[in-house]
Formats: sequence, structure tokens, C-alpha cells
Amino acid sequence: MAPRKIFSCIGIGDVRSCNVDIVNGNVKLILGLIWSLIVRYQIGRSKFPPKKLMLAWLRAVLPGVDIGNFTSDWNSGVKLSALVDYCRPGSLPNWKHLDPSDGIRNCRVAMDIAKKELGVPIVLDPEYLASPHLDELSGMTYISYFMRENGPGYRSTLNWVRNQLPQNHISNFTTDWNSGELLCELVRSYGGPVPGLENMSTDTEHWESNLSMGT
Repeated sequence: MAPRKIFSCIGIGDVRSCNVDIVNGNVKLILGLIWSLIVRYQIGRSKFPPKKLMLAWLRAVLPGVDIGNFTSDWNSGVKLSALVDYCRPGSLPNWKHLDPSDGIRNCRVAMDIAKKELGVPIVLDPEYLASPHLDELSGMTYISYFMRENGPGYRSTLNWVRNQLPQNHISNFTTDWNSGELLCELVRSYGGPVPGLENMSTDTEHWESNLSMGT
């Protein structure tokens, strides 16, 4: 992709000025450009802030694990091990009993398993993930490989939903949910009240109201 197209698609202002800054080695701008590309093509496009979206997913799939950031929470390797075990049950069954003070080893083992069994590339050194100097964007970038579309976390969550609603053919988290029917059925499967579900219309003009019933 040509530089002009890259800058225009991520919303950076004057293209000629940016080109000059890159040639001159403007580290802040170059890192900003790289992060913009990561958010757009790796983490995914959403109207929700990437950090909040990622934290919401992690808290949902790991309810017994207190996750509040993408820096110090990952230094011990324990929470990463929990995430790997969620994506591949049984791969790290003793993650709760890991020694938090042995962060480098924990991170290395979890990252190796994630690469071999889940296809998650080791884009960070285990020593850096275990370091108190880990920066937030680096942490987010690595964890994003688990939750991106068709990534291991995505697939695990999709399988979980399929198990909750075995009578439905569910293939994604986008178009399959537009009508609101699946959301309402999932809520009801947990005992939540969904008045009017039996008489729900799946016509497009009713989709918004259907989603409101489920939320």
C-alpha cells in the first residue's frame, strides 16, 4: 500500500508532513502510525475503545481472574496461563498454583504453548512480558492475537455459545446476531426474562427492538 493511502485510511492529517517526519526519524509519529495499523488490522475496528473492549472480553471469559490492565497484571504469567488454558482446556490446568514470583518462566511456558497449540506468535520476549516496564500497547498487541476474529479465544467463545444454544447454527459474532433472536435465546438459557420471545419477528424492521429485549 502506498504511503498516501496508509495515512489517509488511518486518519493522519497532512501526508507530506508525515512523510518528512518519518524520513527524519520522528519516533513518536512512527510509533503512533504502527499502533494505528495494529488497532485497525490486528485488534479490529469497533466503535468501542479497543482497551475497554478487550478488558470486557477477558473479564467475561475469565470470571475468576481479576484483570484490570495490560501491564502489571500480566507480569507473573499466571493470567496469561489462565487465558491459554481457556483457549485450549487442559493445556495449563495448574495455572492457579503457579508461583507468581517466577514470572519469566511462567510467561515463557505459556507463550510457548500458545504458539505451538494455538498459533499465537511470540511478538514479545517472555522477559519483557514479565518486566515491570512492560508498556500497555505492547501488552495489548500480544493479547489481541487471542481475541481477534478466528483467533483461539474467538473460537473458544464461539464454541461456548454453540454449546449454550445447540439447536442453532452459529458461525460468527456478526451477522448471526443482527436479528436479536440469538441474543434473546442466550439470555433465556440463563434464566433471564425475555417477554415476547415466542412471538418475535425476525423481519429487519424489528431487529432493533428484538435486541432491546435481550439487553
